[in-house]
Amino acid sequence: MVFLLALAAHASPATPTESQSALYQAMTPRHLEQSCSALSTLSATPQADFVWLAENAERPSWVAIRSAECVLELYAEPAAADLTRWMQSPNTLGLALTTVHAMDGVPASVARPVLEAGLAGPLADELRPRIQRLATPELRLLAETPPPASP
Repeated sequence: MVFLLALAAHASPATPTESQSALYQAMTPRHLEQSCSALSTLSATPQADFVWLAENAERPSWVAIRSAECVLELYAEPAAADLTRWMQSPNTLGLALTTVHAMDGVPASVARPVLEAGLAGPLADELRPRIQRLATPELRLLAETPPPASP
């Protein structure tokens, strides 16, 4: 019920599907014991459902973050456009920070353009110090390049 009220308050354009509701219910406990792989079996379209929950679930807040973590863990490459969108919107700072945190475990072919998009967007100031703390030297270097000068 809280989920539906949170969604109504968010003025989401769509109501959750049966599989999105099932994933939400499975992810609401404070200490989740199921892996992303196990959770993905609750949906015929887990990538889309995890993205939808990451973008729409408001309470409890960890459902959105766990959903984003599952996208990053299982679907980083096919969800690159979603990750890039999270990095470029001032409304998705939490998802962008979650994305940066996971970039050491994502293939460089995906991580590099996603991080570059974040550094070129409105969240650059918040993301830069976190990117500088990544373990992967190639990715850390992205944040060491000074931002482009304004004309």
